[in-house]
Amino acid sequence: MGDAGKNNKSEWSSHATQGVCDLASKYRGRDDCQIISIHHNAFTVSIRLHWEDGEKDWLLRCTLPGKSSLLDEKVENEAIAMKFVARHTPIPVPRVIAYGKSSTNPTGLGPFIIMTWVEGRKMSSILRKDGCGGGELDPHLDAAVLEALYGQMAEILLELWKLDFDCIGSLGQAEMSGKVAVDRRPAGLGMSEVARTCDLSDVVGRARVYHSSADYVYSLLELQGTHLARHHGRGVAGDNTTQYRQQYACRHLMRAVALNFIPEGDNYGPFKLFAERLSPEHVLVDESLQVASVVNWEFCYAAPSAFAGSVPWWLLLRPPQKLILQWGVERFLNAYLPRAELFVQMVERTERARGMGQHPLSVRMRQSVLDKSVWFSLACRTVTAVDVIYWNCLDEFCWGPRPSIMDRAHAFTDTGMHKARDPLVRRKVDDDRAGIFRKTEPTRWRLDVNSGVHHWRYLNEADAAHRPQSAAEKYFLGLPTGLPSLPNPQNFHEAARNGFRFYQQLQLEDGHWGCGYGGPSFLLAGIIISMYITDTPIPEEWKIEIVRYLHTTVNADGGWGLHSAGHSTVFATTLYYVTIRILGLEASHPLAVKARARLQALGGPTGIPQWGKVWLSLLNLYDWRGVNPIPPEFWLLPNWVPFHPWRWWIQCRVVYLPVSYLYSQKVQKPLNSLLASLRQELYAKPFEQIDFVSHRNYVAPSDLMKPASIILRTANVFLRIWERYFRPTWLARWATSHVCDLIQREDENTSYNCLAPVNKAFHMVSVWHSDGGDSVRMSRHREKVSTYMWKDADGLTCSGTNGIQLWDTAFSIQAAVESGLVREPEFQSALEKALDFLDISQLRDNLADPYRQPRKGGWPFSTVDNGYIVSDCSAEGLKSTLMLQEECKFPKRISNDRLQDCVDTLLLMQNPGGGFASYENTRASELLEHLNASEVFDRIMVEYSYPECTTAVVTALALFRRHFPTYRANDIEKVLGRATGYIERAQRPDGSWYGSWGVCFTYAIMFAVQSLELTGQTFQTSERVRRSCKFLVEKQKADGGWGEHYTSCEKEVYVQHEESQVVNTAWACLALMYARYPYKDVIERGLKLIMSRQQENGEWYQEDVEGVFNNTCMIGYPNYKLYFTVWALGRYTNIYLPMLKGLDLAV
Repeated sequence: MGDAGKNNKSEWSSHATQGVCDLASKYRGRDDCQIISIHHNAFTVSIRLHWEDGEKDWLLRCTLPGKSSLLDEKVENEAIAMKFVARHTPIPVPRVIAYGKSSTNPTGLGPFIIMTWVEGRKMSSILRKDGCGGGELDPHLDAAVLEALYGQMAEILLELWKLDFDCIGSLGQAEMSGKVAVDRRPAGLGMSEVARTCDLSDVVGRARVYHSSADYVYSLLELQGTHLARHHGRGVAGDNTTQYRQQYACRHLMRAVALNFIPEGDNYGPFKLFAERLSPEHVLVDESLQVASVVNWEFCYAAPSAFAGSVPWWLLLRPPQKLILQWGVERFLNAYLPRAELFVQMVERTERARGMGQHPLSVRMRQSVLDKSVWFSLACRTVTAVDVIYWNCLDEFCWGPRPSIMDRAHAFTDTGMHKARDPLVRRKVDDDRAGIFRKTEPTRWRLDVNSGVHHWRYLNEADAAHRPQSAAEKYFLGLPTGLPSLPNPQNFHEAARNGFRFYQQLQLEDGHWGCGYGGPSFLLAGIIISMYITDTPIPEEWKIEIVRYLHTTVNADGGWGLHSAGHSTVFATTLYYVTIRILGLEASHPLAVKARARLQALGGPTGIPQWGKVWLSLLNLYDWRGVNPIPPEFWLLPNWVPFHPWRWWIQCRVVYLPVSYLYSQKVQKPLNSLLASLRQELYAKPFEQIDFVSHRNYVAPSDLMKPASIILRTANVFLRIWERYFRPTWLARWATSHVCDLIQREDENTSYNCLAPVNKAFHMVSVWHSDGGDSVRMSRHREKVSTYMWKDADGLTCSGTNGIQLWDTAFSIQAAVESGLVREPEFQSALEKALDFLDISQLRDNLADPYRQPRKGGWPFSTVDNGYIVSDCSAEGLKSTLMLQEECKFPKRISNDRLQDCVDTLLLMQNPGGGFASYENTRASELLEHLNASEVFDRIMVEYSYPECTTAVVTALALFRRHFPTYRANDIEKVLGRATGYIERAQRPDGSWYGSWGVCFTYAIMFAVQSLELTGQTFQTSERVRRSCKFLVEKQKADGGWGEHYTSCEKEVYVQHEESQVVNTAWACLALMYARYPYKDVIERGLKLIMSRQQENGEWYQEDVEGVFNNTCMIGYPNYKLYFTVWALGRYTNIYLPMLKGLDLAV
């Protein structure tokens, strides 16, 4: 609602559109529903709906499953509160059309509210510091504007203050009479947060309503104490005793002073309607800055008058506890208190204008600042931030000066409290030591690197002392890097220089830039399960850090998603549950208990997709008879057969190769005590009574992304008949033997790395079964497992390949060159090392394997050890080499012959339609997608041409031709012409290109426009480029940045992110610069947003996920934020501005 979704007016996918429109049309009584826009944030999806009946549009807002707690209760409470406020006050509130629970929402998007659509702009966007999305109040905001907006917020609070209630609780509505009354528990934000972080259902459900403020406040304090007792932290084992003692003391000291903050006359009412989330973030204003609507009423309930009578927490926009942690309490109060006084003055002004009588709200608010009740009320409500508020804002006011927090904690807890404290603290510390979310000592981790290959090692204390951590290792682990603050940049180029100064410190010794490449859940689970099946030892430090990672990434509902940002699925939750049990977590552990509950709520493991059915069958936790056929005989077919596996997309082909062996042999881990226990834990009824055959084709609704086609379902029937009644034994043996040979060939061609962790895990199990656990091949496989593992601040996880070393390094070089930083002496050494890495990473030969694409001269995505060429990686490697060697005159590491080898290989990779695919040429028709058996991925069967791959090849060949104009000139000219034609045809009518490897439209547009510039197509000469610029400019957010939500990839329509993202902003700015867009103020606003997010040491913090594959699975590219930002900032000054001036284009 409001400006957040204005620019997103394309159609949604037909399947989702139908479900949403069916739901809303029940209440509209029409069938011509249209989706106008979709807006996501972390917890909700909001969809604007339109009908051709002349009436107002509607908004459907759903709270996403797995992203919050107490979902149905929260949404129902909000809807009732909105209707009540609309009926009893003049506050503008959207009209509630309908609301319902998750079970009544056929879209699967969770509980919903349908309300009238209101146009407007968030009040917070006016109050916020320019270029600081999600930031604090602008300290230089015009005083008249601030007073006007504060004054309108004061009017809203005064209207709520008029409403009196005789008890504390949430509003409920009688089913028969429709009467609204306080008749249910006060479900506040604190309760929701506690329910999210640990199981407190027996506590939060104890009381319905409260009849005194003291009773309610003490219940909140009890909740905080129980939360401390049950919530498991993430501290280093043995280091948390002091922290736990301070937390214990805080809660008891809060309880000791509670009655001082509850005026006797207020204890028994009247109680006031209080909306915890009410803030300028949820208030829309019109063009004249008048309030148009208050659109969010979450956590609204009848509360103690001290809550509603305190100065609002949101006066600086960001929560006080966050600002205290960031600024320190003194700076926070110096900023907050003047705003508090101004707000009280606005309340007074409104009270005088209305002639309000005795006990005005302004008096209470001013008093709340003086007697600190504003902080006590906030501390009561913010369960997870009580310590920050209490120790910084309340303790010394209540008890006087203190030498230290520990002195206070000891002096003001009596003997009885000490007796209760010590067992609690001891238990929590013991839990840490026992492995309940304990962590290893981060200072003992080191990253070994050889030719780009990563191995994280956990050293003993002595070895760690003799090998100090590098700045890069500290950065990866989330430790202070010790890198200095840099001079405050005065312009974009200086900001780019600061960024690259920081970034070059992360370069590893062989010249590449490393990082994790995680996100998909099935990667890590497959590796750990394969290690368990094959009796491969799992290091203790791995167990600790993987469990910690899984705790960090678990959804609020206890499950995990297909990727780390996704809603909970049976696939991920089942495999991760098995993983934590393999790693030693007990079934009674809260993480396991919640995961099990979520899994059962999703329907249980019988609804797991095909790859999950295979893993469970291997573990003896599922029956192979419940898996659809995966026959190895396919590999015996003649190569000319249109559906021969050699024609499949490589990432699909290499998975089904070992799986066909495992299926044919019905491989299973022998049943043991853990697996027997898992059979009982996973299923709602005895394992032996489950009809697995009947679940062959069943996939849970939470998981199903790509239903099996009628062709595939029919083929499965025939294959089952063939397999059971007609297949000769000799043929089965021949097929199995042939598949074993192919598996061995793939192992050898990739140095036992395999292409990616999915087929790596299946290969390990296949080799374990065929060759034995003590075989040489099994030993070589075990040696390479750690190349996929990545350690960071959240724990240990698995990367999507063995890294993205070449990809990141090539782009880092280009960022330095186009920003002009290549000319600065301080960066010469880093760039020479990067060129050295390009040298050692080039693939120098072709393979004898008839199924593999010629690769000589090309570059891989990660390392030469991986062995696979990728078209755009080869192109970017070629381009980066040419930039350094030919344009910047760096030493000649890579000969002309080797550059020509790369060109020869790239020319072979063009598809008949002119485009370029990823690993190989397209070998089959899109009709092959009818055989897609994955059930969770789209476009997995065929190598498609992609705009991003094609544009990379175009730009590389164009640069090569500039320096080597005679080499295969005619061939290059023809390829460039056909490739440009493909890029032009791939453009959508709205001017955009869909990105298949990054999020999403901003990503693809950048590459497409970059390539078109080389053909002379710019804003001045091409309607095509003008349309792409128009598309981007319409998506620019109020703070100057661009923010694209990852669901753009799934929906195939641009979805605005709640906040601007520096990576999307950099891509958009680069696209506009490549287009020679003349309105430089548009670009400057984006660059200012990027610059405003830069830290004092030159870095940018991680924001939302950047990458994607197969439309549905997100994956991280954490270095994007560090070099695309530099690229955009530097290119503006180095290339874009001079170009505009030279062509006299600037506007």
